[in-house]
Amino acid sequence: YDLVNEWARRSGQLMPRWNTETGVTARTFYRHVADKLEDEYTRWIWPGAVGVEEAVGQVSKLFALAMASGAKRFFYYWTNVEVGMCPRMTSMSIYEYDRTIRPHGVAYAIAAAMLDPCTGAGIREFGGGVTCCLLRRAGQAWAVVWTRSRAASRTLQLSDLPAGTRLLDVMGNPTAEAEGGRLRVELSKEPAYLVGPAAKADRLARAVEKAVAEQVTGGSRL
Repeated sequence: YDLVNEWARRSGQLMPRWNTETGVTARTFYRHVADKLEDEYTRWIWPGAVGVEEAVGQVSKLFALAMASGAKRFFYYWTNVEVGMCPRMTSMSIYEYDRTIRPHGVAYAIAAAMLDPCTGAGIREFGGGVTCCLLRRAGQAWAVVWTRSRAASRTLQLSDLPAGTRLLDVMGNPTAEAEGGRLRVELSKEPAYLVGPAAKADRLARAVEKAVAEQVTGGSRL
């Protein structure tokens, strides 16, 4: 997105950016059937297909990365049922073979409900493989945080958080609220959402950065 933002300038002004085609190639949620469509497309996408949990995390991160970088619109690639192409058990579709919505389709809808419309406030890369996407929306500041590998998962003890800061899981369920400016966060490849007052957006990022730095320099606490 940094490269896109550099490219999308005209006369020194940053033009509006839309992410018009992106998605996650996911395997089926169901365990009782396999993908029976033996065609060129299915054979092409199969090697890159991920499981249900991985797909949920990936689609949420795709949305957060696009919007935090300043994109004005985000379009998931396959959100309708196309005659002759669906159903597919392994594809970028948010639908299963019976047209029920896949778990990553639910995660996508939840991310959009929480963060759209929003204004991007940047992407931060911290030590130890931690990514933090910053966004603002309707009087709220959001930080979407995750680790870039399962091995980098860790517990963070955040401090100096704004009053009322809450932690939500990838499906939007509230899991904890800061007490005395402190909050314990179990950080993994699956993104977590921190939400607080809009005027305090930088404090969310600083709290994550400080906690990560303390772990990295502490050595044994990783």
